[in-house]
Amino acid sequence: MINTLILGKPGRWGTFKQWEAKGGKIKKGAKSSQVVYWNIVQTKDEKDPESKKAIPVLRYFNVFHEDDVEGVEFKEDESKVKYDIETVDEEIENLLGLYYERENIRVYDNVEEDKAYYSPLNHSITLPMRSQFKGKEAYYSTKFHETCHSTGKTLGRDLKNSFGTKGYAREELIAEIGSSYLMNHFGMDIEKTRQNTAAYIQSWIQAIKEDSRAVITAAGRAEKAVNLILGAE
Repeated sequence: MINTLILGKPGRWGTFKQWEAKGGKIKKGAKSSQVVYWNIVQTKDEKDPESKKAIPVLRYFNVFHEDDVEGVEFKEDESKVKYDIETVDEEIENLLGLYYERENIRVYDNVEEDKAYYSPLNHSITLPMRSQFKGKEAYYSTKFHETCHSTGKTLGRDLKNSFGTKGYAREELIAEIGSSYLMNHFGMDIEKTRQNTAAYIQSWIQAIKEDSRAVITAAGRAEKAVNLILGAE
């Protein structure tokens, strides 16, 4: 899905150390691709020493495709594995359900499609078959991402930007940072979704480079989006 779109090539990707740990060796002349990912760090709140606040930290990594690696054998083709999610998290579903009801958002879940998306025109969220997600964490990471997009209507963000524009890039940053916030809020394993998050944000690096405040602005808007979803004042 998103790895194909962002990195331009489907398959497994890893850093030099990750491939080395598997006994692999990077082929001579192989070129890496840069990815980034958000990690949520807990820090002390200066205003309230007794509490902590979550801060998104952006990190960069160089990764190599499996075709550029020698000495590693794969026993199973992960692209053909089905990850049936038998049950969803009741607490999360109840909270999201309240938000969807408040904002009159229609949600089409477990649909026979290849992508997840939010439609500003219909004010609806569509999610593909759960068997396409590599576990519950991947499912909710995607669901949170699209849910964060849906807050744009209420919060007055411009959702009509075309793919590849700066406006589109900024909206994707907001949604992905917001998704990371929500993953952290519900105590879900961010490490299991790190690779997809890293790949996704890679396509929006240009927006970050051209606007030194892009990340700070996106993080602030993501916080507002999360507060709206959680029903926080």
